[in-house]
Amino acid sequence: MRNTAPSLLKRVETQCFFVYKIEYTSEIMSFTVRLELPPEIEQRLRKENPDISKEVQEAFVLELFRRGKISHYELSSVLGLSRLETDAHLKLHKVFEGSLTNDDLEADYQTLRQLHLKNS
Repeated sequence: MRNTAPSLLKRVETQCFFVYKIEYTSEIMSFTVRLELPPEIEQRLRKENPDISKEVQEAFVLELFRRGKISHYELSSVLGLSRLETDAHLKLHKVFEGSLTNDDLEADYQTLRQLHLKNS
């Protein structure tokens, strides 16, 4: 599978926002994400990291992985990392395979609560 990293295609100044169009393309799918930021936030973030599109891509695919929407292999492919590099990247961002989500914890809490009420 050939992936191309998202690229900053266009910066358009609107009334009070700068719009960045980020495009991701693979042999399987292609989609575009628009991120609108007020100019003062955009300028501050650009000072910290000039490559915002890459940072947005990483955050997005990490969240997809955290939610179980993409596999470890797919995450590795999108990030262009080996399995071990991906594991290190996940650890750096405190994302662990098989981690419980907030929904999982809430469901467990509700089950325990119902069992407690039933036994009281």
